[in-house]
Amino acid sequence: MTLDQQPLKDGEIKFITPGKSADTLEIKDGTFEGMVESGSKRVEIVSYKETPGFVMKDVPSEPSKKNFLPDRYNTNTELKEEVKAPGPNEFKYDLKSK
Repeated sequence: MTLDQQPLKDGEIKFITPGKSADTLEIKDGTFEGMVESGSKRVEIVSYKETPGFVMKDVPSEPSKKNFLPDRYNTNTELKEEVKAPGPNEFKYDLKSK
């Protein structure tokens, strides 16, 4: 998996079947692997970077994480896959930040 032609350093990919829990796999250095239930899936991809936390007087601020990938890869995704049993299944994604 790449972002702007470079391996996506880290993140998560979710294979979603409506009405069921998502199968979530970790992305590390542009790769992901693991077990996913077979069937038609909606695919969401997220990757986070730390942002400054909310500042309140006399309260220490803790950093928070914000997804920096465009919505077209997660909340507004149109990515779909057919996961076949027994596999293996290989899916490649070339994401663009703009």
